[in-house]
Amino acid sequence: LAFVQKLRVHTESIGWPGVLDTYLELAPELEISAEQQYRHVLNWKGILHDPSLGLHASSDPRSQPLRAEWTLIRQQLRQGVDGNNARSRDLERNAEELERRLRRLQQLTTHVLSLSLEDVVAALPEHSVLFDVIEVRQHMPREQGQTVQDNRVYLGFLIDPAGHVSRINLGDAAEMDTAIESLVQRVASRSSYRRLARRLDRLLAQPLREKITGSQLLIISADGWLHRVPWGALPGSEKNFWLEEITFATASSAQSLVRRPSPKRSSVPSWLVVGDVNYDPMAGESVERSGDKSSRWAPLASSGSEARHIDQLLRRRFSTAKLGTLLTGDEATKEEIVSCLASRKYVHFA
Repeated sequence: LAFVQKLRVHTESIGWPGVLDTYLELAPELEISAEQQYRHVLNWKGILHDPSLGLHASSDPRSQPLRAEWTLIRQQLRQGVDGNNARSRDLERNAEELERRLRRLQQLTTHVLSLSLEDVVAALPEHSVLFDVIEVRQHMPREQGQTVQDNRVYLGFLIDPAGHVSRINLGDAAEMDTAIESLVQRVASRSSYRRLARRLDRLLAQPLREKITGSQLLIISADGWLHRVPWGALPGSEKNFWLEEITFATASSAQSLVRRPSPKRSSVPSWLVVGDVNYDPMAGESVERSGDKSSRWAPLASSGSEARHIDQLLRRRFSTAKLGTLLTGDEATKEEIVSCLASRKYVHFA
């Protein structure tokens, strides 16, 4: 199922639904349960491969420019494929030739992670739910020569600790992506974003709220642009922000949730608090951000006082603890933070 989905026979099919897409589109009509659907999604996500071609990354330097050229052609085809257009046919032929050359350089291998729904349920913390999202394409009939339309949707599967699975259709992916991108840009520019946050709340948060009543932790395994959702900016149903009503966590996949490392930590209370980070320690050097090479990362003015306040609270709460670390300013280096992370029970980044 996963191979046919990712290693499609014909290049033009990048604009058409694959096997998994079609299965998920027809499943409700065929009265296939959400639980059974999600089991297939788990199997599909369990195949470890490069997301571009389904090929493992190669150390052969010859594959890198070929892969970059193939990705560019695929993007051009996604923007619009006309079956009678000579340029489109040339792009298809070029893509097919690049795929053949890449496969000659790399031996296709797969490693399927054996993961069941029961494994996922067992890994969920108490009072939590997992929201596993997948972006799929839906079939749109077209006449010969008609451009392939971008008909993507986001489907989510909500899994609770009791093993119940609910399917949630989040609707048009293009509309969702636009809403996310607009909100991210507005938040980054420190402009008013409440109207855009309410729009994303309507598209994303409201379909979820009624199904997670009583949960304290929402774990999101996103897909596509949903990776960039600023969850902390979404409005709450009872309070100003949803973040005040429930805790958010992210997982790259259900597989990473099940196989997350469990470092041995002491039962003695310990913590790491980080704030007032000097993000631009090298004077005179610029940091590329948002496409602007002249911009620099400015200090977060209030994070230092927040970090010191949290550290004081922890020291009062655990007065006998000896393993508490506060890193601020130039002391908050990557090396220092990483060295403390594995041995601390509580970590707070201001």
